[in-house]
Amino acid sequence: YGSKAYLNSENWNLTLKPLAGGRATGAFLQLSVPKNYYGSNFYSVGEQGTQAVLKKVEEELHEKGVHTPLNEADLSRVDTFKNIEPEEPFSSYYTLFSFLKARRAVQRGYGTTFLLSNTQQEFCVYDKLEEMRERNLETSNLPETMRFEHRLLNKQKVQSVYGLSKVKELFQGGYGVSNHHS
Repeated sequence: YGSKAYLNSENWNLTLKPLAGGRATGAFLQLSVPKNYYGSNFYSVGEQGTQAVLKKVEEELHEKGVHTPLNEADLSRVDTFKNIEPEEPFSSYYTLFSFLKARRAVQRGYGTTFLLSNTQQEFCVYDKLEEMRERNLETSNLPETMRFEHRLLNKQKVQSVYGLSKVKELFQGGYGVSNHHS
């Protein structure tokens, strides 16, 4: 009995909590496909690699007693990114980001990060190597990298932007949709 239960591993976080009305329990899984695939989230992962990650995570959940087909899961948040190797340091581009606009969005700047957000989505540009160094990760063999991230923060926004509602739809043309938008 309780209001929530958590199961966290190195590569994913699972939260179990009652849905509205308390008649059913929702399972909310958060994971980074690149982190599960490469051990780091620097590089993106293709369609086959993503399928392999979901199979691996599904098996790990099964070992912990959580039996659920991840392909049938609803997409309630999707983050996409594109790494750019800039010719100038991050700070040279920073003033350009202030021209970005979104409806009812708040702009925040943190020196090596620029964030534009509202309740449904976030657009973030940051110095990826600086972010990795802050987490004590190895960066010496990586090129200077600016990361552009787009985060869709709820199921309705994922549906309206990408036309996807279930994980399996990523593998039924969904990768073509997200490549188009990246």
